[in-house]
Amino acid sequence: LADSIYFHNGTTLTVNLYTPSVLTWSERNITVTQTTGFPVSDTSTLTVTGSAGGSWTMRLRIPSWTSGATVSVNGTAQNIATSPGTYASLTRTWASGDTVTVRLPMRLVLQAANDNPNVAAVTYGPVVLSGNYGDTAFSTLPALEPASVARTTTSALAFTATADGATVNLGPFYNAHGHNYTVYWNTSSSSNAGYRLFNAASGMVLGIQNMSTADGGLALQWGDTGTADHNWQLVPDGTSVRLRNLNSNKVLGVDKMSTADNARVLQWADNGTADHRWTILDNGDGTHKIRNDNSSKMLGILNGSTAQGAQAVQDPDNGSADNNWRFVPTGTRRIQNLRSGLLLGVQNMSTADGGLVIQWDDNGTADHLWTALLDPDGYFRLRNSNSGKVLGVEGGATGNGARVVQWADDGTADHKWRLRYGSSGYFRIQCANGGRVLGVNGASTARGAQVVIWDDNGTNDHLWRFI
Repeated sequence: LADSIYFHNGTTLTVNLYTPSVLTWSERNITVTQTTGFPVSDTSTLTVTGSAGGSWTMRLRIPSWTSGATVSVNGTAQNIATSPGTYASLTRTWASGDTVTVRLPMRLVLQAANDNPNVAAVTYGPVVLSGNYGDTAFSTLPALEPASVARTTTSALAFTATADGATVNLGPFYNAHGHNYTVYWNTSSSSNAGYRLFNAASGMVLGIQNMSTADGGLALQWGDTGTADHNWQLVPDGTSVRLRNLNSNKVLGVDKMSTADNARVLQWADNGTADHRWTILDNGDGTHKIRNDNSSKMLGILNGSTAQGAQAVQDPDNGSADNNWRFVPTGTRRIQNLRSGLLLGVQNMSTADGGLVIQWDDNGTADHLWTALLDPDGYFRLRNSNSGKVLGVEGGATGNGARVVQWADDGTADHKWRLRYGSSGYFRIQCANGGRVLGVNGASTARGAQVVIWDDNGTNDHLWRFI
């Protein structure tokens, strides 16, 4: 299919590719001339000439990467379905000279790597973009600022972006000749890529003694002072995770791989030992047990202490409160839906009360950025960076399908949320008002679909990760 522009039978012409071309449909004595600047332009025009009379169907491919495609005939928009990943069917009685115009809007999208959500390629419509580094050699992936990617002209696929603090030119990967280039980028911010782990007994967070970056640095609890050693990244490892400290880049483990009660928990280089793997167990109330895969014991605090600086240890599963932990995202983050891969945002970047919360492409706009504000009861509010308003539910409703909106931070219960772990680094986001979880209307994968609350019924549109 990829190398064929047109297909036809007795009554149907299928347009499969958009490229300048001329088709002679000899069976009907029809000529179709396609003119286009695709993919530099998003518009293609097909002109039908010859013995075009009679009714037949033109099928137009609508690629999966587009949204909002339009089809016009002789300048008049047609009321036909243009769903991404399908063919739009245009059935009519034709006349010689009829002109069909197809517009396939393109957008910048970050396409995350399958094995690392913080590594991504940048695409524009169907085109993978590469960064032009000339003769410059690099040994690590450049750190891209996603919001900085911008097209510089409408006459070419030319873009600029900021990576590693400097401007870099981007263009189609298929044109990457005679220079060093990259198609993959580091898209994480080390200061904003993780979670704080709050102990349910003490209210303190898990950190590393004296902010050590050395192997063997002891894990302890401390006040939530905002230091980088309090920031932990979840690295999925099968059904388990590794907890990577973003200050040291080391992972949480147990002293000498001990399986004993009260063995000290510490950080160590990520060398693959079993004590570096942990299983997160959802308690159903916003707290979690974190079980070591090597010992089957729980992450806790020595003797259940609530004192600042108390040592983190592994503990039997004895029901003590210090074995329970809350996850709270650190910093300003994007929130990505597992089912669709799209981000939580606000319709039309509204700053008004009641602005509808939807899912959208990762195009770098400020309405995709959210900051968790912790409340004393363990819940948090999610404040939108664009509007300064918080995530809530329309009218404070609690029923299935109630629309999620932004609203002034006035303290109502529908503005309070907590995380409940799902799998592979994704969480359910549960509302304090009624206990339903954040999802997408109809489990849609469409750009612009409304975000709603729903019963926690296990569908993957209820799973989100903070990136």
